[in-house]
Amino acid sequence: MRFVLIFTLFCLFLLGFSSTGSAVGIQSSIYTSVYSYQFVNATNSGSEDHLWLFSGIRSQLSDLPLQSSFNTHFQYRGNHADQFSESGDFHLYSAYWQYGQWGSDTEFKIGRFFLYRGVGLGNIDGLEYTTDLSKYLGITVFGGIVSPDNHRFEISKGHSPIYGGEFRYSKLELHPFQRFMLKLSYADQYREGNEFRNNLGLQLFGRINAHWTILSNTQYRLLSQDIRTSSLRIRYASSKIIWFSDIGIYRPEISSSSWFRNFKLPKTTEIDAPIGIAVFPFSTRMQTIFDYYFVPAKWGFRTEATSYYSGNEGHRVGVACLTPYGQIGYQHSFGYLSKSNGPWISLYYEAFKQIHWYLRASSIQSEWEEVGIQTQTTRNFISGVRYTPNRFKFLTGELEYQYYSNPKLKRDGRVLGTLTYTFSQGITR
Repeated sequence: MRFVLIFTLFCLFLLGFSSTGSAVGIQSSIYTSVYSYQFVNATNSGSEDHLWLFSGIRSQLSDLPLQSSFNTHFQYRGNHADQFSESGDFHLYSAYWQYGQWGSDTEFKIGRFFLYRGVGLGNIDGLEYTTDLSKYLGITVFGGIVSPDNHRFEISKGHSPIYGGEFRYSKLELHPFQRFMLKLSYADQYREGNEFRNNLGLQLFGRINAHWTILSNTQYRLLSQDIRTSSLRIRYASSKIIWFSDIGIYRPEISSSSWFRNFKLPKTTEIDAPIGIAVFPFSTRMQTIFDYYFVPAKWGFRTEATSYYSGNEGHRVGVACLTPYGQIGYQHSFGYLSKSNGPWISLYYEAFKQIHWYLRASSIQSEWEEVGIQTQTTRNFISGVRYTPNRFKFLTGELEYQYYSNPKLKRDGRVLGTLTYTFSQGITR
């Protein structure tokens, strides 16, 4: 009932505000989704039916005093099994006041928002301040408490404070780059009074010309004094060819109190390169992806090959046909890791700029003798249509069907229907 009251009052506020002709800009979308699904186990001994309701609002009030804006997104979820009462949850994804616009010399946020500053990543309840120190230098500082994982309208019970910052240097025409950017970030996070993460990050981006770019990202854990991740990606793109090479070290972030500490994790080096064999005496992953278009951005093909080596070998190869309507492909894995093969498709079609249809499906047969998994087939199917009428462009309806099956789950069928109402008033930019 609390959410119904808040939801109703907020909708009335937005609709009333939009009709006043105020100089303040408002842009909002109100949506309601119904999610119904049924699954039956492989032995036909039991099945379950569910009907979930999702209602939410995304809104932005702009052109407020001090060149500021207010952004919010919240949602209600409930299950028909208890008349949407006891299962009802109120989720707050964002609610923050922001001074300055994207690209301004100075920006300031306070509230609940998504933080994306190098090693500072995730939803927080706090503040962020960004300013340019000069034409080439900028700095950001942030601090707050990590939001609950379930996005509930409450302060995290784990009391997980986080603070840090980011230093940026960007310049055009820094030889040999047409554009160059370097970012140094730091984040310190605590959980229940103990230091949980204390990471330092370095990111470098460079555009050499219209075809070649490089991106380097390194994160160092100060607590354990080791590298969490370090990667270098080189990408080439033209009207007919897209290719990239990536080399890196990736290691999971596991807290000292985590149950996963019981497992030994090797120092895994991953190498994505335009070669398909393992030649290094340690754990490696090599991958090549090459797209070639006969007709630019329309018709072409893709080849992909990946090899893993860590005392034992595993390989995966795949091909795909690239079309103006999506991709159709086939993949095959073999070696020490699971053996699998099967086709997959990902298609879409747009008619009259009103109807958007999409389809994603796969049927993969797999086997992994080392862990006792015999031959089994997993099927996945998702298809949907989205419709926006010309006369009522503020309304969008979407209907989606999902199907999934494997040896333990005979059938898992799901239907999702969504209706979205979007409006804006007084937007000046």
